[in-house]
Amino acid sequence: MGLLDRLAACLEDRRQPGKLRQDLDSLLAQRVHALACGYPDGNAGRQVAVLGVLRRLVDRLHRAFPRTPVLGRLDSGFVFLQIFDYLDRQPRLDYVVAYARNSVLDKAVRHDLRLARRASKRSGQSERLYGQVFCKARKWPRERQVLLTAATYVLFQEIRLHARRTDHPTSAHKPG
Repeated sequence: MGLLDRLAACLEDRRQPGKLRQDLDSLLAQRVHALACGYPDGNAGRQVAVLGVLRRLVDRLHRAFPRTPVLGRLDSGFVFLQIFDYLDRQPRLDYVVAYARNSVLDKAVRHDLRLARRASKRSGQSERLYGQVFCKARKWPRERQVLLTAATYVLFQEIRLHARRTDHPTSAHKPG
């Protein structure tokens, strides 16, 4: 039918040709296909690519090591709800995902950060405290374990957060 070609022909591409990586036809096709697959936001191309790479990688690992549990570590820049959904459905795959800070998690780690700061002042060295909370973000269908690291160094402090599934054998069990 050539619908995308005809639609692209109606559009004027005002971008600078020397700086282009993709032509207008391929950008339009990518956007239309992403919408058709249920990815409404502008990051759909990256999300589809990341999910595809992850699926191939996990499949290869499971074929190469059929009885071995796998622990995946991911950066928060590559994680979105569809990735969590996919990871949660994998029986021999646990994951740890660097997670972005938010007000709820900052509140959970505040006490540990204060304790780490006091310990650092006493010792004159860097100090770290580790903790965990179980929480459910608005878009998550279920609760996840979030590992907390409160670190105080001589010149600065930092907070690290990692989300993890709670129903995997290697995950800490939620206290009763």
